[in-house]
Amino acid sequence: MQILGSAPQRPSVILTSRVVDDYLRQEVIHNGGYDIPPKPLREEDVVRSVRLAWSYWSSAMKMSPRPLKR
Repeated sequence: MQILGSAPQRPSVILTSRVVDDYLRQEVIHNGGYDIPPKPLREEDVVRSVRLAWSYWSSAMKMSPRPLKR
């Protein structure tokens, strides 16, 4: 997750877990993750996480400087 979180495109990593507590949530955020929908997965939780992560990612990409093309 650290490697993905530090990539130039900054993907919004979504981790799933049976146990979601404040410690895990902080670790995920600290290491570049976006959200942790709990297992067993519910469709509405997954859809919400993906939509919000996509919105966050696309906004961040619009605001980040783009490399010059040669």
